Amino acid sequence: MTDVSLDEAAELTQAQELMPATAAASERLAVEVVRWVHGEQAAEAARRATAALYSGGEDGPREAALALARALSVGEGAGATAVLRAEEVVGAGLLDVCALSGLSASKGEARRLIQAGGLSVNEVRCGREEAGRVLAAEDLLDGGLLLLRAGKKRHVLVRLTFT
Repeated sequence: MTDVSLDEAAELTQAQELMPATAAASERLAVEVVRWVHGEQAAEAARRATAALYSGGEDGPREAALALARALSVGEGAGATAVLRAEEVVGAGLLDVCALSGLSASKGEARRLIQAGGLSVNEVRCGREEAGRVLAAEDLLDGGLLLLRAGKKRHVLVRLTFT
């Protein structure tokens, strides 16, 4: 049920045995499953999103956030996306936007995330003092995207509409 050659499967198995901490085989399997179920475009978007998520931001957090946001915006079901009006985000409180986007169930939950050090905006972790932060146009990626993350795995791509 895969197009992975026996030679490539053997190489992946050997690499996994030599360096068990790496996830090369798991990543390759995941891409193949996404390709099989959703098609080539979704598989490529998933690969880019995974690379951006786990790259460690070598190019800087803003570039990593932008790469992830672009990958998520192209991918079919690659992550949660919230579409909000620009006036709901620019000039609004961070806690409000977290609740509006669905990243948190409430402003209180968003506040607790910040206090625990678990909230990031565009791949930059928010400190406790940022609970009162007001988002500005400078926070937007590509002029209309905002990437919010709770912990390591839960993220929402906020896409702005300008009407």
